[in-house]
Amino acid sequence: MSKVLIIGCASYDTLHLEPSNLTVATPGGAGLYTALAVRATGADCTLLSPRTAPTVKTFAELYNHLDWIGPGVEENEMPHLEIVQHGNDRATLRSASWAAESQLTPDVLPADLNQYALIHIGALSSAAKQLEFASFIKQRSDCRLSAGTYAKLAYNETDVVKEVMAGCDFFFMNENEATAIFGGTRDAAVPNLPQVRFITRGHRGATLLTHSGSMDVSAVHVTEIDPTGAGDVFCGTVLGALASGSSLSRCTTLAVERAAANITKPGPQALFDLLRPRPAVQ
Repeated sequence: MSKVLIIGCASYDTLHLEPSNLTVATPGGAGLYTALAVRATGADCTLLSPRTAPTVKTFAELYNHLDWIGPGVEENEMPHLEIVQHGNDRATLRSASWAAESQLTPDVLPADLNQYALIHIGALSSAAKQLEFASFIKQRSDCRLSAGTYAKLAYNETDVVKEVMAGCDFFFMNENEATAIFGGTRDAAVPNLPQVRFITRGHRGATLLTHSGSMDVSAVHVTEIDPTGAGDVFCGTVLGALASGSSLSRCTTLAVERAAANITKPGPQALFDLLRPRPAVQ
C-alpha cells in the first residue's frame, strides 16, 4: 500500500522575492506543497484541507492530481499567507490569515484511517491543534505518523511541539527550528528511540537522524528563484518515497533533489510541471 494522507492547508500566497525584486501571487500552503510532492513520487495522496469548488481557478489543478477532501468553503475563506523571501535562507512571514483552517478538526478525518500507509500532520495554526490530531489518529489507526513544525510554533510552543514529536514515527524541521526546540541541530539526535528526524539546511542540504546515527546529504546547487515550500517538498518527497518502499537514505537524497528543483520556479510550479502529462513526441 502506498497511500498517504496529508493534513494541512492550501492557501493563497503573496510572495515578495527580494533577490529578484518580484512579487508573485500563487497557490501555496504547507499542505499543498507536501501533498503535491507526495504525488510526484508516484504514491497516492489525499489532502485533508479546507477546499474550494473545483471551478475556482487558483486551485482547480489540484483536483487533477490529488484526492482533495475536507470542509467546502468559499474562495474568500481560504487561508492567506504573505511571505518575504530575503535570500540566503532567510524569510519573514509578514502576515497569516488562517481563515477556514478553524474548520479543520479531527472529526472531518476519513472514517477508515487504516487505508493509509502514512499520515502526516503539516503546519497548522498551533502545535496544540497538531497534538489533537495526533492523539485522535493514534487511538484509531496503526499507521505510521509524521509531523512537521515551523518557527513560530518551535519558539512559542516548544513543549507541545516536543509532545507532538514524541508521538510520531517521523518528524521534520529546519535548522532554525531544531535550535529552538533542542538548542542545536546535533542535539536533535535520537539515541534509543525508534523515531526518525529530518533537518533541512537550505543551501547546505539536509540531515537524516536515526537511533543508529546520522547521514548528511549535500545540497544540489541551482539558481534560486523562490525557496517557499522547499521544506514541505522535502517532507512530501520523503513520505511518498517511504510509502512506496524506498530506503531512508534514498528517500532523503531524492527529497533534497526535488526541493532544489522546486526553488527554481515560483510557488509550486515545478511540482505541477512534474505532474502534468508530457506532450507526445512527434
